[in-house]
Amino acid sequence: MFQIAPSQLQTKTNRQLSSLFNQAQTGLRSKPADEASQRILFAVRHMIIDEIARRMSLE
Repeated sequence: MFQIAPSQLQTKTNRQLSSLFNQAQTGLRSKPADEASQRILFAVRHMIIDEIARRMSLE
């Protein structure tokens, strides 16, 4: 399991964001045993989507 703050995402490359997103997706598909893990994965996935949207709005 991994945790990341939204501010940390701003320093990641698009490729790194894609990799983190895929890790979160894989974790959700494998049905984490506890609800807390599932919530973290959902949150990480949404933070990544928000960061990608932020970058696209700056272009």
